[in-house]
Amino acid sequence: MLKKSQEEMMADLYVVMMGIPGTDDRGLVGDVKDIKNDVRRINGDTHTNTAWRKAFCFIIPVMAAGLGFCVARIFG
Repeated sequence: MLKKSQEEMMADLYVVMMGIPGTDDRGLVGDVKDIKNDVRRINGDTHTNTAWRKAFCFIIPVMAAGLGFCVARIFG
């Protein structure tokens, strides 16, 4: 294995961290940004899903209780 100078090692480290200029490769920094955006999107989806689920878990029992009350008043 060839010994690399400090400048060559720094250049290699830069390519790994920042990617190859002029290409789609964005290195570790770009990968972390993509992961960060994906996590934000997933958290938003989860929050929205949770809000709707809570709403329906409240609305459906209230409607069922109201219907039961009405049926009890009519036939009771």
